Amino acid sequence: MQKRYLLVFLIVLLVGCAKEPVMLEDTFEEELQTPPTIYSIGINVDDVVMHDFHWTDKIFHEYGDSYEVGGISPHPEFYLPVGSKVYAVSNGVVESVPKLYSDDYSVLINHGSWTINYEHVLNPQVSKGDTVVVGDVIGEVSPLTAPDEGFGKWGLMIFKSSALAEDILSVCPYALLDESVKDVELQKIQKIVSDYETFMNDESIHDEQRWVSVGCYYDSFTEAQAASGKVNIETEDSDLH
Repeated sequence: MQKRYLLVFLIVLLVGCAKEPVMLEDTFEEELQTPPTIYSIGINVDDVVMHDFHWTDKIFHEYGDSYEVGGISPHPEFYLPVGSKVYAVSNGVVESVPKLYSDDYSVLINHGSWTINYEHVLNPQVSKGDTVVVGDVIGEVSPLTAPDEGFGKWGLMIFKSSALAEDILSVCPYALLDESVKDVELQKIQKIVSDYETFMNDESIHDEQRWVSVGCYYDSFTEAQAASGKVNIETEDSDLH
């Protein structure tokens, strides 16, 4: 009887070992191809101050919002008082901190084939190679020019790299919010938008009926589509994976 039990045990063990092993390298590669999860909208809402801006008609510009000069924005933007901090929305390693034409900086955080770009940041607090975690200070908003002195802006762009610049794919950042914080963070955007429209006595400032999700007019689009302002809604998210 004991020999029979031993034989059964050995057969079960052999069958289990014969199953296809989990390929850790494949799993890691899939994670590198997946857009990063984010855990905040990157600002302290207590920093928000209502203001009748000269250079912009909104305190918050949606992902996919139109530029006056043509095209659409691949990143949402917040307008906040000078000195307001920009916070890390996800963990990662700083890829680079290039200086921009506007005399401020972009902070690029590597996430495999994806990158989080904190654009128009002043006084960056991180350097190439640094590891950042959610909530770390990235820098401060970049000041606006007269007559909007005292205020600044910054943008959050999440994109997938490509050999051709025109094929770089950006996505709605807020669609990547972790489920554990999503409702709370999206409510912050909705409140800022609502408070600003009340402040300006104009409920038509934001076309919320066009939002595919809070703060975004599209799910994703390429740089070529951003430049032309023409996005094919039926196929816009076909390259996300």
